[in-house]
Amino acid sequence: MSRRLPALILPGAVAAGTLWLAFNAGGFFARETALAAAAAAVGLACWLLLARRPLAGLSPWLAVAVGALVAFAVWTLVSQAWSDATARALVEYDRALLYALVVALVGLASGLPAVRRNIPRAAAAVLVAIAASGLVTRLLPELWPIATDVEFERLSFPLTYWNAMGAVGVLAGIAALHLASTRTEPLWVRAPAAAAVPIVAAATLYTFSRGAIFLAPIGVLAYLLLARPAGAVPAVLALLPTTGIALAVAYGADAVVEQTAPTAAGIAEGREVAAVVVACALAAGALLALLRPLERRVARRRGPSPRTVLAGVGVVVVIAAAAAVAVDAPGVIAREAERLERVDTVRETGDSRQRLTQLADNGRVDSWRVALDAFSAEPLRGSGAGTYAVLWTQHRSIDQDVNDGHSLYLEVLAELGLVGAVLLLLGLGALLAGCAARARGPDRGLPAVGFALLLTWAIHAGIDWDWEVPALTLLPLAVAAAAVARPGAHGAASEAAPPAEPAPVRRARWAVRAVVAAGVAALALTPLAVARSQSELNLAVAALHANDCATAEEAAERSIDRLSVRPEPFQVLAVCSMRAGQGADALALMRGAVDRDPRNWRLLYDLAVVRATQRLDPRGALREAQRRNPQSAFVAEAVERFDTDDPGAWRRRGLASTLLV
Repeated sequence: MSRRLPALILPGAVAAGTLWLAFNAGGFFARETALAAAAAAVGLACWLLLARRPLAGLSPWLAVAVGALVAFAVWTLVSQAWSDATARALVEYDRALLYALVVALVGLASGLPAVRRNIPRAAAAVLVAIAASGLVTRLLPELWPIATDVEFERLSFPLTYWNAMGAVGVLAGIAALHLASTRTEPLWVRAPAAAAVPIVAAATLYTFSRGAIFLAPIGVLAYLLLARPAGAVPAVLALLPTTGIALAVAYGADAVVEQTAPTAAGIAEGREVAAVVVACALAAGALLALLRPLERRVARRRGPSPRTVLAGVGVVVVIAAAAAVAVDAPGVIAREAERLERVDTVRETGDSRQRLTQLADNGRVDSWRVALDAFSAEPLRGSGAGTYAVLWTQHRSIDQDVNDGHSLYLEVLAELGLVGAVLLLLGLGALLAGCAARARGPDRGLPAVGFALLLTWAIHAGIDWDWEVPALTLLPLAVAAAAVARPGAHGAASEAAPPAEPAPVRRARWAVRAVVAAGVAALALTPLAVARSQSELNLAVAALHANDCATAEEAAERSIDRLSVRPEPFQVLAVCSMRAGQGADALALMRGAVDRDPRNWRLLYDLAVVRATQRLDPRGALREAQRRNPQSAFVAEAVERFDTDDPGAWRRRGLASTLLV
């Protein structure tokens, strides 16, 4: 079992789990993240209990990374003590726990050479599959139609967020380039990997995600400079013309680009683009096969040393800096930065291609300011995990709905303070540093691609909310974990059974294993409680919107039984009580909801409305709601509407108001 099954089961499980998350909104919502975390806990427990050498892959780099990520998850959970929002902290804890467990499981199992070999293959296959499925929905919508509430103008299926899809496309291209450039990979792996690059390049283009597209050269160069594979010569020669043609045709397809929903012209031109992209993909695979003899000549020549490469990079940087000064690039950048202060939103012209030449920040600068102000207020511990949304509504300067800080690092500073930021950076930094250190050896392909993938993701996570999309984040972490693991020796001898031990020693070892595995498996209990609660809550909200309060109440009560710290089930019960004319019960339920998330302006508004229906003064709760959301015209109108001393008017206006569920 320890020799054969993990080589297939573990990479297959990581791939299947990521695909499942991808087609469930990227794993963004609480239920999917919690289920994935529970599965990871059970998987790690099984590995610790059943593997022949469960700690064979443990290295200093992996130990530091796992320790820091586990500590980050614990700090996330502990932050509920000062956030007054336990449910928010639990959701964030599940996500952090998922990442820590996956890094630990993949890293420990990667002591087996077969696991190390299959993890990058699985990652590339999944990333390409996600990007390609999105491209099909764009070019052939009649073949794969998507829901009307999913953005069509910019490719966002299946993750439902175009910037995340752009990042997936870039990561897919880097992973595919690695497989196409690796001489030890068989042709049946290398040729399809090369064929995938034009496909994921076209998919990335149609996301029109500026950050992802501009990061692509950084990730590719990072891989090529670290790996320096001889197979990169035929791979690059095969990919440059084919990918260039695919991108040119995709970019010039006006009817495809300009449609906000499937049109006859867009569908017709999409078929033409799809045919060209497929042809380019086939040509890339065929060219790689034909050009493979070139890599033998390259391999016979001694490549540049790492010092030479670094020196060359340094010279290029110095020349680029001198050229930038000569053309007054700093002045241009300063003037553009000033313009960004005045232009918050990209101009929508009906042609998404024009986004690529606009520098507006789409409100990110405002998001970052709120995060930095929150960090200044609580620099050590932050405001508590999951509280950025309430910080934003209270301190925003623009009327824009934002749930995340559009920067992992600034959001962590705001929510978890300096302690959380240090733990997170230590975990990610250990993986990056370990990959860079391993890339200096002869077997540098896996560390190089692990470094390139994680570096690209880490930079992009600094300008978007990639952390909240597990389908995007898991694979870079998994490949980097495999790269920094202690590699097992090749050959059957390394996987042979260990010397026989006395029975008492074996029993003692099994007892220790069983205790540790049980402790790890117990980590699944909290995510499972969140997942079960969320499932019932989803059912309750759906029934409420269908005016089926009997079902909604039953589901909401079950959600509370699973996890009593969530405010939303109490909110559902309050609405049903209002509909049933049980105002006193509704008031008690809304107070319970507010107690569980006291900074949530929506709950405060609902409390005010319920108070009004009971002829109780709603103005105090409304003033607090307005303090928590001063930019909201909706709340301002409610404050004005209830600004009277007449209890009868409060009741009439309260009964005419809609509660926010």
